[in-house]
Amino acid sequence: MSDQARPNNFRLLRFLTALTVAATHCLWIVYGFNPSTEGTLGILIQASHCGICIFFGLSGYLITSSLTERPNFLHFTVSRVIRLCPLLIFSSFLIAFVFGPFFTSASFADYYNDWRLWAYVPVTSLAYSDMTLPGLFENAPAGGEVNVSIWTLKYEIIAYIALGLLAALGMLHHRIVWIWSALAIAAFLYISYFTQLRAEIPFLMHGLRFGFAFLIGILLYTYRPILPINLIGVFLVIGFAVYTNSGSYMEPFRIIALTYTAIWFGSQRAYLLNFYNRFGDYSYGIFVFHWPIAQLVLQTNPGISYGDLLIWVMPLTLGFAVVSWHGVEAPLLAARFTIADTVYRWYHSLSVAGVKTRTSFLTHVSAPTYQWGKRGYDIMTSYPAPEANPQTPEQVASRLSLEQQNSQQYNRHFETIKRQRYKAFGYLPFASSRALETAAPQVETVTASVRAEVPASFRPQATSYQKPTNYRKY
Repeated sequence: MSDQARPNNFRLLRFLTALTVAATHCLWIVYGFNPSTEGTLGILIQASHCGICIFFGLSGYLITSSLTERPNFLHFTVSRVIRLCPLLIFSSFLIAFVFGPFFTSASFADYYNDWRLWAYVPVTSLAYSDMTLPGLFENAPAGGEVNVSIWTLKYEIIAYIALGLLAALGMLHHRIVWIWSALAIAAFLYISYFTQLRAEIPFLMHGLRFGFAFLIGILLYTYRPILPINLIGVFLVIGFAVYTNSGSYMEPFRIIALTYTAIWFGSQRAYLLNFYNRFGDYSYGIFVFHWPIAQLVLQTNPGISYGDLLIWVMPLTLGFAVVSWHGVEAPLLAARFTIADTVYRWYHSLSVAGVKTRTSFLTHVSAPTYQWGKRGYDIMTSYPAPEANPQTPEQVASRLSLEQQNSQQYNRHFETIKRQRYKAFGYLPFASSRALETAAPQVETVTASVRAEVPASFRPQATSYQKPTNYRKY
């Protein structure tokens, strides 16, 4: 269920955190690494890192919730790709080909003949790493950095991949999570405090910090029945963080306090705060656009103060974030399950046509079965298996023609009930439990009519299901 439908403050919290990160980055853009501002800059850089840790903690909590409710590898992958990549590609294209030519100190010929221009969009979109553009921001205090803020996305991708593999291996059950989590925390503490690897390898230093925040989010969601998130817990974790602030183990307690407090705030149901859910989720747009916009403002107004820079950057960044959300992010996110279905059908059609494919890889990695409370389900196995006997090209063409002829009935009926088959028919598991209970009496009647209209190769595979009695979450 989306943040807009749920009475919580996670969307507002991400928005405020993104503004905090943008504000701290603006000071870096104005002063660079001037030794006279090293103390203040160091404090604000720590504030920026705290904001990023909050982002990772929220991601661990919310992505685990999403993956538990919709245990499908293809849906999970498509949702994550659509969330990160389209806006990043759009922003990189704007910077390189729209704003870059007018703000670069190089000539048009030199700018367009430089290989960095043509490599910028692929590198930033695929490697999630920033690179310089010819003649752009070269004389700025922060150097030629075009969009430093995207440097954390590579760590987020690694966290998503790790979580998807853990889910595919059946290791998100509450009786298993604590085992590998304890090993991961022990490794984090050993590498951080008994070796010099973090100081020698910056990638490992940031990866451990952000990975630990992501893990705390996973644990808080998995064990939420026995680890209540309330105001008393907020005071306790903040107290431990303050008590250990001058000790050698302050970082783990600080991350725990930040993540716990953020999730507590996001879970509140205050009407005035929940009102923000009526608007869009502008946090990612702010995160992606604020750095290049601040660099452009600084280049057009050399010597601008930090306060004046904020006055210019914040509304401009928010405007770009609003446009990008309603024009790029929201439409694609709304169609993410349709896109996942299209990808699967295309991939399935290759298998039906005789092309050797591994359709099971799209829906699961190893298809383990585990018991979640009183409900057992096969994780990542929600799509029908390929047909046993591959069809000839003529049969494939006939089947596709039949599907095209029945497209109106398919779209009208099948799309209506596919959200109601989570447990009843093992297909597209993203319906809420309330919707399932409401729609359960109607599933059999509607399914009988739909099965006669939808082509056989696209029909969900029926499975037996019996609603559990005396259900308990754990």
